[in-house]
Formats: sequence, C-alpha cells, structure tokens
Amino acid sequence: MRIAICDDNFECIKQIKGFISTFSKKLPEIDEFSSGEKLVDAYTSKRANYDVIFLDMELGGLNGIETGKSIRNYDSEVIIVFVTSYTQYMQESFECQPFRFLVKPVCKEDVLNVMGAITKKISAEKKTFIFNENRNTVRLFTKDIVFFESKAHYLHIHTNNTTYRIVKTISALCADIGSNEFCRVHNSFAVNMAFIKEIKNNEILLYDGNTVPLGRKYKKDFMVAFLEFKERKYFI
Repeated sequence: MRIAICDDNFECIKQIKGFISTFSKKLPEIDEFSSGEKLVDAYTSKRANYDVIFLDMELGGLNGIETGKSIRNYDSEVIIVFVTSYTQYMQESFECQPFRFLVKPVCKEDVLNVMGAITKKISAEKKTFIFNENRNTVRLFTKDIVFFESKAHYLHIHTNNTTYRIVKTISALCADIGSNEFCRVHNSFAVNMAFIKEIKNNEILLYDGNTVPLGRKYKKDFMVAFLEFKERKYFI
C-alpha cells in the first residue's frame, strides 16, 4: 500500500504516520507533502500513484478540497481521507468522492478504524500491479491492463490508453501476477481474460481491437483457465 499524507502542520503528519505504523507489522510506503501544490505536482510531473491520501482540508494556498478536485483529474481510484478541524466543510468536499473523514485532533483509534476499512476495500476491489519505469513507481489496477507482450528483451504492458515498458520476463510476470485474471497464451503474450471478445483457432480478438496469437502448446491450459474465469464471473 502506498500512502500520501498532505498537511502544512508537520506535527499532524508525524502523528498520523505514527498511528498508521501501529496498524500492521509491515509499514506501508508513506510520502509526506506540506502543501496541496506539492501533492498535485507529484501527480502532474512525477506520475505519482497512491492507494490512499490523507488530506488536510485547511491547507494554505491550494486548500484540501481544491487539491482533491485536481487529483481526481488524474486518479479516479485513489482513496481520499479528509482530515479537518471544521465539519462544515464536509458537504462541500463530496465532489472529491472522499472515503472517510478524520476530525482533528486525530486520535489513534479513528486512524486504525479507517485503515481497517481501507484494507478491506482494497482487498475486495483493487488488485494492483506495481512496477518501476524510468525511476518512477507506477501502480496500475489489474482490471485496466489489457495484455502483456514480451518483445526485444522488454515486457510491454498494454492498457487502453498507454503502453509501459519494463525489464522483466513474461515467465516471471505470470508467476507474480497470478492466474485468476491473466493467462499466458503464447511464448510472448499473456492476456487479461476480461478483455477477450472472441477466440479463433490460433488467435484471440480483444475488446480494444488488438489481436494476439494463441500458441498451440498453451491452448489447452488457456481454454480451461478461460472457462473457469467465465464461471467465476457469471455463475458463482
């Protein structure tokens, strides 16, 4: 889990970070921001991706609601938890689609309750694939990945809008990402089964218009995996 804490009061950041650190034995990756401008800049110039943002509403300069609205232009999925001293701002903040509110002074019990709810939500809804590209950490939701392609010593990650390139073998990728959503269909290809539109003798047509080859040695296992995927999706 990657978390950002944005507050112009360092003591508030330190306090929330300390409470989060007691939630589990494995400390999440936490970045600190002292202004809304710096957090938005992380999205616009550094391609930041966070699972959760704890966002102070009473920031100087770009306030918390304005910051949240800007972030929603780049990330519709990130969980935003507003931290505020004034509950009258809550109604105005709904446009940012907040997940929870924490009222200052923040107490440990409230932070731990929020972290518990966040963990359940992410586990149920948000399976992610995290990798490094050009020294930037990129987090993609697996539901947005159409297929993987091994080409010229690189692994190309194809989404509907973008293609990323990393150094990784497709065998290692398949071992890491699991088989519930993705299946290897060729020496050089693994596909997200949710994007499969049609299966022909030796190729697979995807909903985004791409066609990938279906290798003979992978066909039997793929057909079994695809049938199980359809059963999980529609009948179970």
